[in-house]
Amino acid sequence: MTVEVEIYSGNQTDWVLELISDEKTIILENTFPSEAAAYGAFEALVEQCGLKGLVQS
Repeated sequence: MTVEVEIYSGNQTDWVLELISDEKTIILENTFPSEAAAYGAFEALVEQCGLKGLVQS
């Protein structure tokens, strides 16, 4: 399974986390104060749900 993780600036202060797989695209509703915080949230989600569970939910 391949998942592309995109973290980008939504505006001047907030960062957006987007996950793109063959099955769907997920954009998290909450924003993050830094790029590192967004990536940390991604790691926590993978630990909690597993990568497959995350993109199939």
